[in-house]
Amino acid sequence: MAEKIGDIIRARIDELGYTQKQVGEKIHRSQKTIQSLLNSTTISSQRLIELSEVLNCNLFLFFTRPGGPLERFAPESCDEIRNENVALKEKVSKLEDLVDRMQSDLDHQREVVAYMKQTLEIQQAYIQNMSPNKDK
Repeated sequence: MAEKIGDIIRARIDELGYTQKQVGEKIHRSQKTIQSLLNSTTISSQRLIELSEVLNCNLFLFFTRPGGPLERFAPESCDEIRNENVALKEKVSKLEDLVDRMQSDLDHQREVVAYMKQTLEIQQAYIQNMSPNKDK
C-alpha cells in the first residue's frame, strides 16, 4: 500500500510529541479536522503550508521524494533544469550579441550604399553637365 501524506504528517506529529488537538489549535482547526486530514489521500496546499509551519518541516517534499507522485520535480531534477536554463541563457546571450553585430554591419552597409548612391548622383550630374549634346 502506498504511503499517504497523512502518514507523513502523523509520523511528524508523533515525533514532536504533539496531540492532534494541539496541532488543530495551532492551525485553528478541530481535532476532528486533523484526524480527517491524517486519513485523507489528498490535502489542500494551504493546509500543507500551515502544517509545514506548525510541524517545522517541508511536507511538500513528500511529493517529490523518490517514488513520489512528483518525483521528476525533485530538487535534483530542478538542478538539472536550472543548469540547462543557464546554458540556454548563455546561448541566447551569444545569439543576441551576434544579432547586434550583424545589425551593426547592416547599418554600416546601409551607410555605404547611401554614400554610393550620393556618389552616383554626383557623377551622373557631372556627366550630364559635360555631355556634348547639352542644350545651350
